[in-house]
Amino acid sequence: MAVPREVADILREHVFDRMPIRLLKLPSMELIDRRQVFQHLLPRMSEIDDAWIEHRRTTTSKVVAFPSRKQLIQEGVVERTRYAILSHTWLDDDLEVTYNDAKQGRARTGLGYEKLARFCETAAQKHGVDLAWMDTICINKDSTSELDESIRSMYRWYQESHICIAYLLNTTSLEDMPGDRWFRRGWTLQELLAPDRLKFYNKNWEALTEDENDKPHTYGSSSPIHTAIEKATGITPFELQYFNPGVGDLETKMVWAAHRTTTRGEDRVYSLLGVFSVNIPIAYGEGVERAFFRLIEAILHAFRNVLGILNWASQPISHNIHSSRLIPSRPECYVGHPNVDLDGISLVPLEPMLLTHLGLRVRLLLVDTDTLTPPPEDSKKLLSEGKVRLQCHKDIQKEPTIVELLNVQDRDLFGPFRFTFKFTFGIWNVQESKGGVLLRDTCAALLFRIPHVNPTFFQPSDAPEGGGDAEQEPEEDDIDEHNLSPCKVDTKKVITFPSAIDFSRNLSNKDRLKRYKMKLCTVYL
Repeated sequence: MAVPREVADILREHVFDRMPIRLLKLPSMELIDRRQVFQHLLPRMSEIDDAWIEHRRTTTSKVVAFPSRKQLIQEGVVERTRYAILSHTWLDDDLEVTYNDAKQGRARTGLGYEKLARFCETAAQKHGVDLAWMDTICINKDSTSELDESIRSMYRWYQESHICIAYLLNTTSLEDMPGDRWFRRGWTLQELLAPDRLKFYNKNWEALTEDENDKPHTYGSSSPIHTAIEKATGITPFELQYFNPGVGDLETKMVWAAHRTTTRGEDRVYSLLGVFSVNIPIAYGEGVERAFFRLIEAILHAFRNVLGILNWASQPISHNIHSSRLIPSRPECYVGHPNVDLDGISLVPLEPMLLTHLGLRVRLLLVDTDTLTPPPEDSKKLLSEGKVRLQCHKDIQKEPTIVELLNVQDRDLFGPFRFTFKFTFGIWNVQESKGGVLLRDTCAALLFRIPHVNPTFFQPSDAPEGGGDAEQEPEEDDIDEHNLSPCKVDTKKVITFPSAIDFSRNLSNKDRLKRYKMKLCTVYL
């Protein structure tokens, strides 16, 4: 039966836009490209005729409540183009079967070929598919354009697969599963997160559970394998089931990545493109730090609400990569980040965060602080540990905060010459509106040392420190923009402290902020 033109066109679009560049045809394990995949799948599309479309319309659509004809055809195409995809760790000593091996008819023996054959057998016999994808053999790494497309598309290929087969070479049972090397490799993070259906097999190609799908698939569901996954990765069953690519929970995703390694340093970054739903050019040789900078840059350009990108501490990006002191150097900078309330709706900045040649342009609530000298017996010990005790206005912060300094030389800032500087917190998780500012229950801040060359930086009013209730007409927002990049003091941990101001209390008139020695302004960091 002939396939309708509209169905063939939708199939072609699906194969060339959403499926891998080439696949293994089962059971022969023949490598076929997209053109051959299209020809292989075309005959089965004859089932998608007017009768089938009408029947699907009257039953429940899997996509939308009121599907169009094209959407119904797309559903039918997806159901008839299923493929399995393998997630694994590579064998040592070039034992894997490569694209060149397959094209030249080599490597019909050995551990690599055995893994390939068992994967294809499992995909066909246990999961009922006649197409499969395995990175070692299906990617021609001699082609830079093909490698580039494969890396950019990898997340989608795993996401679109009918089943992802995860082969754990170091595992025999659920008990030793958390120690498997698979959970420590960079690329397998997206391979865990992207597929809807995932099945784990041990070193002997035995299923680790009797379930068809080892991913949580009902609300609140959990099983021993989910406990093992959480133990190995820190990813909860809820996070695994409801994962969405993008910047939501950015800090948490960075922590997941921080505990993983790759053979090529840049792959630590390239393996995260799908996780954060961004694209950057692939440039092996640039180094992991520059690649990570470009990832952060892409996130800043692609999304509006990216406050979570500031929730890090430790070493910023190198000066020879960018002048910003607010861009982290690696995913490890997010490890140990505090649980700061970053409501995705109310904390969307009024002004965009922009990365410029001066640094990252952000809005901060600057709060003047005082260094608190501890009792003499504690002073030397505290500074020797690289710590300093700071507190801003008592109406803002009830208790002092102990700040851990990253660099040893910064300890001198808080010694006998500390009075030559003014120390300032820059609170970044504030809710700003045209009428005023709200502080969160927990304030997250940066630390600055500002030389006493501008005594009117905050321009405090003559009102009492308590903040009086005298009415003043609101004035236009300050348009001051400060380059505070040279003034930033790097810390080992994100600075946080409980706000003494009730969250529901609006500071309203921004001029009143000065009574608390506070100033809302735009800075470059």
